[in-house]
Amino acid sequence: MLPKFLVALSSVLGLCSASDYTYSFLKNKCATPSIKCRDAIACLTPNADSCCTSKYGLTVMSFGWYSKTGPADQFTIHGLWPDYCNGTYLPEAGCDSTRVYDNVGPMVKSANSSLYDYMVNYWPSSSGDHEGFWTHEWNKHGTCLSTIDPRCYAPGMYSPEKNLVDFFTLATDVYKKYDILGALKKHGIVPTANTTDPNVTPKYTKKAVREAIKAELNLDSVAYCTKGGSLQEIWLYFYMYNNDKFVYAPATLGEDKCDNFTFINKY
Repeated sequence: MLPKFLVALSSVLGLCSASDYTYSFLKNKCATPSIKCRDAIACLTPNADSCCTSKYGLTVMSFGWYSKTGPADQFTIHGLWPDYCNGTYLPEAGCDSTRVYDNVGPMVKSANSSLYDYMVNYWPSSSGDHEGFWTHEWNKHGTCLSTIDPRCYAPGMYSPEKNLVDFFTLATDVYKKYDILGALKKHGIVPTANTTDPNVTPKYTKKAVREAIKAELNLDSVAYCTKGGSLQEIWLYFYMYNNDKFVYAPATLGEDKCDNFTFINKY
């Protein structure tokens, strides 16, 4: 039975009105299903098919604020990854060695050039090696997202390139929904001069960031900083609902070491 708070969310999220959901990465999620998912919620639905929701549990979306990286006025993507329900991390080496690639960038570009271009702008590496970064994110995290396991696709729908495109599209779609900088600005948390000098640059607390994001986005978050004490990343926590929707989850075991940190301009 679908929890009441998710019944209310279903109309907002655009879910099908039927109780069975299709998972085959087709536009029409209510088409004749290859696998049926019935109101599956990661961590909360016992024995859910791993094609229906994340096999391991939580899903984390990490937004980065890196010096001289990406648009000056936007957080960029660090990554989207599954964690265990208790917040601990999955294996460093990923979850499926048969889908480990060394050329993720070219594979994405050949299958979806517009997605590739979007990633160059909004999923850049702070080192400049964008394709190497994406390869790492896929091999470590994408292979652990059980809902895009090859067996989850309808007959004839799977290919390695499509698998990659589906992962990166899912991550960029989540990214597009949440204006982190806009949420912080509404609460007076703004990037300032490129210095950590306390006489020039104000400092903020993790509590202020957490409360701003909770107020504006209704999500739990964890802030991470550089060794020098400047804001660098914000993680949002979700439960995956069915196969491609994300709903509120409490932050779990986040290190949350930031406090009294600066928030400086990228450029």
